[in-house]
Amino acid sequence: MKRLNTSIVFLMLSLMMSQVRGQDFAFRVLASKGDNQVKAREIEDVWRPLKTGEKLKAGDEIKAAEDTYLGLVHHSGKTLEIKQAGHYTASQLVDLIKKGESTVLGKYANFLMTKMSEEEQDVVKDYRRYQNATGAVKRAMSSATALKVLMPQTTTVLGPMVTIRWIEADLPEKPAYVVTLKDKFSKTIKTLKTKEPFITIGLEESAMANQDLIIFDVRVAGKKRYRSEEYGIKKLDVKGGEDLKEELAAINEGNVQSAMGYLLKATFFEENELLLDAITAYEKAIDLEPEVAEFKMLYSRFISAQKF
Repeated sequence: MKRLNTSIVFLMLSLMMSQVRGQDFAFRVLASKGDNQVKAREIEDVWRPLKTGEKLKAGDEIKAAEDTYLGLVHHSGKTLEIKQAGHYTASQLVDLIKKGESTVLGKYANFLMTKMSEEEQDVVKDYRRYQNATGAVKRAMSSATALKVLMPQTTTVLGPMVTIRWIEADLPEKPAYVVTLKDKFSKTIKTLKTKEPFITIGLEESAMANQDLIIFDVRVAGKKRYRSEEYGIKKLDVKGGEDLKEELAAINEGNVQSAMGYLLKATFFEENELLLDAITAYEKAIDLEPEVAEFKMLYSRFISAQKF
C-alpha cells in the first residue's frame, strides 16, 4: 500500500483525530442534490443551504427538498441515504444507524471525508476542473487509432465483478466494440461485444473461474486500426486477499448496496491499490445515482490522478 506508506504519520494522526471528532458530530454530508437546508441549533436558529462536507451535530435539523438526494456518513463509518423530501433531525437519523462501530469503517470513511474536504473547494467548480482534465485526455487520444484502456498495463483485482472502461474511438458514428478475453497462454476464453465504452465481466463465471491471469484487448468491430494494446488482470491470491476480504466484509456489513456504500468501497479499493476494483465501484455508485455531481467529481479526480 504505497500511498499508505508514504503518508503513514499523517494518516495515523488523522485517524486519531477522527476518533476525537467522532464525538462532536453525528454525520458528515458527502453529497447533496436539491435545495436542501439545515438549521444548526447551537449556532443559529434560521434555515440556510446545506453544503457538501458539512458536519451535522445531534441537535441540528435538515429539510430535504423534493427530488432530493443526501449522502451522509456517520462518524462510525456507516452510510445513510435520504431520498424522500421531509424534515429530519440529526438525532432521528442516528437512530436509523445500527449500533456498534467498526474500526475498518471509520478508517475508510475518514479517507473519504478527507477527499471531500480537500482544499475546501466548491463541488461544482471542482467537478468541472477534473472533468476538463479527463476531457483533455480524450481529446489528445481522439486523433490516434489506438484505443486507450483506463487501467495499468497489468493490475491485480479482488473482484468478483470488474468493469473495464476505455476512451471512445473518435468516429462519425457510434462504433461497436469487441473485447477478447484470453488465458495466459493466449488462448481465447470469451469474446464480448458492446456499443458502450465499457464492459463488466464476472471473474467467477465458469470460463474464467480457474484463470489466475486474464489477458484482453479491445477493438472497434470492422476497423482493424482501432485497437488497444493487451492488458492483464490478475486475481489476488488467497494469501494476499484474506485480510482485504475481511475488511471488505466489514464495510459491506455496515452499508447496504447503495451508492454511498459503493463510494466507500471505491475508497477502500483505491487505498489498497486495487484500481480496477475502484473503477468498478465508482461506476456502480454513479449508475445508481447519476445526477449526483459529487460522485462524478470523485471519480474524475481518481481517473485524473492515476494518469493511465
